[in-house]
Amino acid sequence: DFRARVTLDGKIADGLNFNTRVSSGDISYDQNNEGIKLDTANLNFNAFGLENTIGRQDLTLGTGTIIDDTMTGIASEIGGVKVFYGNHADEEQRLLGAEFGTELFGADVNFDYMKADAKNGNDDKEFYGVNTSFGLTKNISMNAEYAKENKSGDDAVAYGVKFDKLGLSATYKD
Repeated sequence: DFRARVTLDGKIADGLNFNTRVSSGDISYDQNNEGIKLDTANLNFNAFGLENTIGRQDLTLGTGTIIDDTMTGIASEIGGVKVFYGNHADEEQRLLGAEFGTELFGADVNFDYMKADAKNGNDDKEFYGVNTSFGLTKNISMNAEYAKENKSGDDAVAYGVKFDKLGLSATYKD
């Protein structure tokens, strides 16, 4: 299976940029095809000291254990704090959350929170997580992540290695 993506970025005015991405969806060798879709379309701008993105955008917390998908909404960042609110790509859930990132003992550390508010009203979930990444050598870094969901008590771990110069990474998720 494979897919193709074309991304267009542009500047509308000083401090106002757009981003859009067209994706082929998954195409398999047996000719099955999900078609072409616009999976990202957003505006980026600075206002009130915040870096803002509004529209359909990628949403990843940490290494993606809690979420690595798209949402339609708004995300704002200032310093090491990112907050977001919007609808999940499948439109079944409203998402609200935050990520706080800092450096601790030479490692990047992020603390994550996300609430997934089911629109049908009976499957709200809250997720908490922490992740870190740190350099092993000049071009190799290690990452680790822990996440927990409050309703079921389920938790997850992930750890991996990234080869920066080669653009390769390997991550184990459980």
